[in-house]
Amino acid sequence: MKTRKLADVLWEAANVHLESTPNGYRQWSCNAALVAEGLLTLEIFSNGKFEGRRDRSKSDKFLRSLGCDTRTDAPQFPGFFGQQLQGVRYMWLLLAMHVAEDEGIEIPA
Repeated sequence: MKTRKLADVLWEAANVHLESTPNGYRQWSCNAALVAEGLLTLEIFSNGKFEGRRDRSKSDKFLRSLGCDTRTDAPQFPGFFGQQLQGVRYMWLLLAMHVAEDEGIEIPA
């Protein structure tokens, strides 16, 4: 089975897929990770059929294990708004990336 480093997925989520556009489907850190992992596209998001994909996501499971609430109906980082919130999401993804790198975690590609 082909694998990919989870750290690479989280780096891609933070630096390629995390959006600052309000209501963007890749705005949340967990959604950006799902896109980087290949489990979420605009079409899937628009149809509202992406929640089950979180259950299959290794990146989502890892973010939750670090304490990031990835449910879409829960505020990930209360007290932060706008660009400041996106900065917190970015730093959260980078922190998770470093932990995944240190632990040498690989996920199915």
